Amino acid sequence: MAGQGKFSTEAFVWAVGALAEIRRIPFDARLLVQRFPPPYDIPLIRQALEDLGLRNGLREIDPAFLKADALPCLTFLHSPEQETGNPTESVVTDGLQQTSAAPD
Repeated sequence: MAGQGKFSTEAFVWAVGALAEIRRIPFDARLLVQRFPPPYDIPLIRQALEDLGLRNGLREIDPAFLKADALPCLTFLHSPEQETGNPTESVVTDGLQQTSAAPD
């Protein structure tokens, strides 16, 4: 998929930690970074969420169609150079209902 860019350590820890906090899952940033060394990208964020027990999926969507039932989610906007007609990729996780993953 387009937009599989790299993230800083801080962005990776924030993304995983924020979703863990929403679901009240104990989270230790040091352990996360030890378990998942760089480079950080969307597939690694998804794996870290899965390891915390958060089911998740990746979808390309138009922001106009983002619905409340897809929340909480992380949203990654494409830069104009990466534009593919579907301007947003979202890692959707809710811990309650399984979301479908787009093929990687």
